[in-house]
Amino acid sequence: RSGFARSRVSEFEALWLRREVDMPAEWSRILLHVEACDWECSIYVDRRLLGTHRGGYDGFTFDVTDAVLAEWGRKARVEILIRVLDPTDNGCEYAVTTPVPCVQCCKT
Repeated sequence: RSGFARSRVSEFEALWLRREVDMPAEWSRILLHVEACDWECSIYVDRRLLGTHRGGYDGFTFDVTDAVLAEWGRKARVEILIRVLDPTDNGCEYAVTTPVPCVQCCKT
């Protein structure tokens, strides 16, 4: 579960979710899957940007295996930060005419 309790966020606000996650040593590959996010979602592992996904309500997966590997071996616990931003609620940066939401970036 996301932990996001707000139902509406303006195009000028960002939501942040922070979790400390234990990484069992027997895990050989670690994937972080987000089932849906509208519109921009950035993933940070130990405060380093791993990647950003943009799209309307579509799921995506990041492989965080390499980010979990510390300089001297595997880390047992990592901090995951997820930043969500949706500037499309007040129009779309790709749309120069109506309709809004546009069909270029706001596909569902």
